Amino acid sequence: PEEHGRAFWDMMRMFVLRCETAHPLGPWSILGRIVPQNDRFALDPVVARHGDKEYLFWAGHHDPEQTVESEKPISIHCARLSQDGVT
Repeated sequence: PEEHGRAFWDMMRMFVLRCETAHPLGPWSILGRIVPQNDRFALDPVVARHGDKEYLFWAGHHDPEQTVESEKPISIHCARLSQDGVT
């Protein structure tokens, strides 16, 4: 939202979490931050499997000069996950 200002949107980043138990409410631990090549606004990551490979899809900006307030559309990005599940 516009009332949050640019700093709010610039903080939107992706992290890898791991649940320490089978209970979905946790406890959870943060394994690390996912840093895509352009390291810009990113949200809504989803892991998808195709054959024996896993991919991470997320929404974010492609153009480094693009802001949330711009008229340009947000892009869908994709990265193949490594063997340990972290890009």
